Amino acid sequence: MKKYQILENRAIEIDGKTLYRIKAIRDFGNVKSGELGGYVESENNLSQNGNCWIADEAKAYDNSNIRDDAYLHGNATAKDYATICGNACIEDYATVKDHATVYEFANLRDNCTVQDHAIIASHAVIGGYAKIRHSAYIGGFSYITDNATVGGFAKLCGTISVRNNVFVGGFTFRLRCHDMTHGFRII
Repeated sequence: MKKYQILENRAIEIDGKTLYRIKAIRDFGNVKSGELGGYVESENNLSQNGNCWIADEAKAYDNSNIRDDAYLHGNATAKDYATICGNACIEDYATVKDHATVYEFANLRDNCTVQDHAIIASHAVIGGYAKIRHSAYIGGFSYITDNATVGGFAKLCGTISVRNNVFVGGFTFRLRCHDMTHGFRII
């Protein structure tokens, strides 16, 4: 049974694509029937199963896929081939693009960007203007914020804090219970 419908008379243009506002047609999770949601390019962007939802002015388009109990709100964007699933929450002006994946209980907020083939999992929080790119993996209770960048094949798991102008990249780099707060590079 479908949980939302696409409102073809409520369209916007983004990146040369037409996106349509969605509307809940039954109660599910914290969403009530009749509630207006965000925007999708097609039904392929937001699953009709689970409690996943796109709210406010958030957008999912191209071949991005939101499923399970994932939640996009604010002005968040999922595009290209991005996958957001599990109980992940993408909010504010956060962007997930390319082939990036965000799942489990991960939270993206503020103006952060997750791109390329990066994976954000577990209870990781990405915020500020942080950029996660290439094939980086962020998991555990990692907290990446401010203008920090994590790239290459870096793997950060455990209780990690990366802030300010720190760059973590290169090949597999594993950290546990570590705080990096100054403007330096780890390669």
